Amino acid sequence: MNVASNTTLDLRGQYLTFEPGERSIIDIAGSENVTILGGVFDGQGQEWNEGRHMIRVLGAVNVTITDAEFRNPIGDGIYLDQGAAYVTIRNNRFFGSSQNRNGISVVHAWNVWILNNHFVGMTRPGMPGAIDLEPDTADQACWDIHVERNIIEGGAGRGIQVYNEIAHAPQLGSIVIKRNVITGSRDIAIACQGSPNVTEGSVVVEQNEITGAGTKLYVSQMQVTDDLRTR
Repeated sequence: MNVASNTTLDLRGQYLTFEPGERSIIDIAGSENVTILGGVFDGQGQEWNEGRHMIRVLGAVNVTITDAEFRNPIGDGIYLDQGAAYVTIRNNRFFGSSQNRNGISVVHAWNVWILNNHFVGMTRPGMPGAIDLEPDTADQACWDIHVERNIIEGGAGRGIQVYNEIAHAPQLGSIVIKRNVITGSRDIAIACQGSPNVTEGSVVVEQNEITGAGTKLYVSQMQVTDDLRTR
């Protein structure tokens, strides 16, 4: 289902699952001024597939996703690509079983606010983490992204990742990772991995509270401003 422009989709009390062969449950593709309010999205333990996402935001502008619940994602809970802009993802809950890809993936988007969400059991081993900011190609952008006041519990992978080692995208920066709480015995809580071929824009990591991780903050080939509490 693709949501049209100027739509508030009130899904409170609704239970949504994948239809056979669907790549997503909801698409917001090329639309403007869309709000998704509430709803329970359930992957129902279907076979894992990296390319199947519960909500895809593709080239849409001015989108809000709030107060929804994502259970057992197959790939990602929410996926942003194709120049999505002015997107707010807030007050949502993500429950995995360490079998999904990411809770939220930002591949090509700018002016994104990821606020006050709660993640439990994200993600499967070998996948990025609860929140992944990762352009795939050099012409994609992750710019002006705010990841603040989220709670991330348990699971494998990283809690929050900023990754540019494959795409070498020059348009990656103006990222703030602030006041998040990350718990669990993962190897790395927050990872910022840049490219040897470009210089990323500013990345600020501060006032995060991290327990249980082997490494609180891992930085490679990226300029990051951080505070001692994150470390």
